[in-house]
Order: sequence, then C-alpha cells, then structure tokens
Amino acid sequence: DQPSRSTPDVILDEALLLFSERGYSGVSMRDIAKAVGIKAPSIYKHFAGKDALFDALLVQMQAAYMDYMNRSALPDEAGAAAVAYYKDITEDALQQQARGLFLFLLKDKRYVLFRRMLTIEQSRDSAASDAYQALMIDAPLTFQTALFTRLIEEGAIVPSDPRMTALAFYAPIWLLVARYDHQPDEEQQALDDLAAHIHHFSDLYTKRSSKP
Repeated sequence: DQPSRSTPDVILDEALLLFSERGYSGVSMRDIAKAVGIKAPSIYKHFAGKDALFDALLVQMQAAYMDYMNRSALPDEAGAAAVAYYKDITEDALQQQARGLFLFLLKDKRYVLFRRMLTIEQSRDSAASDAYQALMIDAPLTFQTALFTRLIEEGAIVPSDPRMTALAFYAPIWLLVARYDHQPDEEQQALDDLAAHIHHFSDLYTKRSSKP
C-alpha cells in the first residue's frame, strides 16, 4: 500500500499541476483549495500564500535534481572529484550519463510540471523568470564552465573558451528537451538526436576516440 500523503504534500501536488496548466498568475489559492478538497481558509493553515507555495515547490525541485545526481553517483560540484570522474570518461559512458539526465529532464513528472510552469510564467512573473534562469540555464552553465575550465587545464579537453564549450555542450540538450517535450511518441528520435550530439561534441572537443 502507498503511504497516505500529508495535507501540505497534497496541496503542493495540486498547486504544481494547476500552475503547469494555467501558469502561476492564472491560479488562485481558492482554486488550489478546491482541487485539494478543502475550504479556502484551511489552505492558509499550511501556506501563507502563493509565494510560500512557489518557494516550497522550488525547494522540492532542487531536492529532486540533487536526488537524481546522488542516485546516479554523478558529481554535483566542479571540484577535484568531478575532474577525476570526467577526465578519462569514455564516450560510451558520457552517452549513458547524458541519456539519463536527458530522460530525467524530459520525463520526471514533477520536474516536467515545474519546468512547464516556469516556461509559461517567466515573461509575466519575476520570481518565475528568476527561477527559470537560475535552475534551467545559469546553474548548468556555471557548473559546466567550471568543469570544462579544469578539464582544459588537465589536457582532457582541447584548448577552447570554457564558457563557449559549456554552451556547445548544454544548449543542444536543452533545445532537444524543448523540441520533444510534448511528443512522447518521438522519444526514440529524441534519444537518437541526443546520441548524435554527444558523439559530435566528443569528436570536436575531447582528445579521445570512442573507437578501440
């Protein structure tokens, strides 16, 4: 049997679903209470308002991403451990890593709903815009720029501008997420495109060959 969810968890789940469908500004606390099946004033026993709900969802999404990184045994900081992990990584291993992360971004239910909400709302709400920029763009690029800087210093990556290398790696992945977000029947094509991108990047930027 599935353990029963607490009222705050149910509220967050229903809020996330509504936000992803209508956008943050298109949903009221009354709408969320109705979806949960409680009276509108009762929701304020758990959350002071929509801003508090948004902040709680943001914490959940950050935790979900870190949980994925931990389960995948991937370094989450561009320090010595990350350099050691990536310095001699094979293209096959990089392909597997990229595939796992891509499927998380594309298919993890709660992360997808949150991403869609931010996408809808980023042009209308500054908090959503800031969160979108920080989570989906700045954090990955900052991590990868720092990592590529170290890998270039170690001689594992061809000499290049680390930030441009990070953009060359991450931008196509994010574009593919956007391209196939609402096309579940095209998952194999998405994975084929991803594999082609990783192979192209490896050929251009690494000093290793995937061939024996």
